[in-house]
Amino acid sequence: MPQEQYRKAISLLLPRNSHQSDQNDALNLLRVAAGNGYSPAQTALASAYEQGFVVTQDTQQAIGWYKKPRNKATGLPSSRWDAFTSSAALSQETPRWRKNGLN
Repeated sequence: MPQEQYRKAISLLLPRNSHQSDQNDALNLLRVAAGNGYSPAQTALASAYEQGFVVTQDTQQAIGWYKKPRNKATGLPSSRWDAFTSSAALSQETPRWRKNGLN
């Protein structure tokens, strides 16, 4: 079921579906799928918060969602989390994250 919610959310976010109500529906579907542990939805939601796409840009929300998907073999956060934390654009934020115990 989370996979279906994710697919529907992505289809609602395509350029041909640019209505505000479609974007709100898509966001709600992504949140439900992400909340149910579906890692592609978690990563999509993190990216939306990182970029401020459909939601207000929120680095802390992005961090929280990027940390959720786990590699099943290692139990470590996804490689997208690694890319996010090593981003040159966000390097100024990293020390604050570490001080707050988010790294």
